[in-house]
Amino acid sequence: MGRLMDLFANRLTEDTEVGAFLLNWTGDTSSSGHSVPLRVAGALHALVLSAKDETLKTWPRDNLHILKMDPGVWFSTIFNIN
Repeated sequence: MGRLMDLFANRLTEDTEVGAFLLNWTGDTSSSGHSVPLRVAGALHALVLSAKDETLKTWPRDNLHILKMDPGVWFSTIFNIN
């Protein structure tokens, strides 16, 4: 999960609604404050479990080959982020 959050943070921009919201968060985003990384991880997990996104609905069961890729590549593949 730490690697995923690092990748997420390194690719986060204000070009998306989520990115703009997170990058303009006021207050303490750390684990001793609002725990924003934990909230993001929980939201991603909920999205996977909801099966509302076609890419995430079948991942990783149908995309195990992605796990052998560079983490940056699979992150971009899963979340369509460059």
